Amino acid sequence: MRSHGLKVGLLVLLVSCSADTELTRRREALQAWDEASAAGTPAERKASLERALERDPASPAIRRALARLLSAQQEHAAAEALLTAIVPPEPREAHTRILWDRAAVRAAAGDVSGAAEDLEACVLLGVDPRALGTDPAFAVMTGLPEYARLLPPLEVRVDESNTADKVLVGEVWSRTVRVQGPPGTLSLEPVGPMPRTLRLERVVEDERMADAYTVVRELRMDWRTEGIGAVHMPAMQARVGDTVGTLAPRGLEVVAVGASSRPPMKRMPGALVVPSAYDATVADGAPVALAGGWLVQAPEHWTCQLRRRPDGSIRIIRRSKGQPRWSGWWVPGGSDAAWSCAEQGISASLR
Repeated sequence: MRSHGLKVGLLVLLVSCSADTELTRRREALQAWDEASAAGTPAERKASLERALERDPASPAIRRALARLLSAQQEHAAAEALLTAIVPPEPREAHTRILWDRAAVRAAAGDVSGAAEDLEACVLLGVDPRALGTDPAFAVMTGLPEYARLLPPLEVRVDESNTADKVLVGEVWSRTVRVQGPPGTLSLEPVGPMPRTLRLERVVEDERMADAYTVVRELRMDWRTEGIGAVHMPAMQARVGDTVGTLAPRGLEVVAVGASSRPPMKRMPGALVVPSAYDATVADGAPVALAGGWLVQAPEHWTCQLRRRPDGSIRIIRRSKGQPRWSGWWVPGGSDAAWSCAEQGISASLR
């Protein structure tokens, strides 16, 4: 029994010593890491990181920091070897940072195919490929086919919220569409004749999200119904540059309850107004000739007004994530309307 107790005691002592040794190594690794963070020169930082790695060779963070430093000093082979040592044959999501850093090292070394292989593995493991555009390490790959294959294809997607299929004559019929596409000027063009018994009264555009690759816009179009009966709204093309998406056609029934039709008014021909297309012209508040009429606009905090507003005018509102940016009007030409912004000294006739 004494012999058995002695063996157990020795085992506990060995385990305790092993744990103490491991804790000591971890503490020393952390101390070396702190020294690396405070190092004044790359050589001092490198020496501190090497000491930290020696004490904690399984640490991905230390390996990544040392690999970045080695790559910056043109020691690409050594940097790649550091990272490769902890990449298993079948990487999992936990390895994406290591793979991403190794791709950056390979790109810096001119190994484009190797970098693309690592980046593709990252994408398959769930990394958003649009992050490529925010990492300067991959700027050297821009324009190469390997880079283009990693990016999501350019497309314009158009979705429509629930829209009423029956309204009373004289009421407003609203359509809200969500357009997701690449950055650039958005246009919305009908592919058939627009109904003469609907008059566009207001367009509100809200930019919900924007990054280097994608812009998500929400467009609300309010149409005043002016005639009774079935109305066919044609399909529309949402275009950004050469990329096109389609908004499906819609049918609408306009019914009468104690109201009557009115003759069609003058309206804006051709493409519909997309407010963001005129962001660049808002700065000075001056009228802009547009589609047989005038576009007047001003930042939301200006004190501007449209006097003697003619029938057929369209209210235009531009927002970003719900916050107002600017607003204005499209006004048909040939009216006696006037646009003024008193504090900015703007006064213009819109004949």
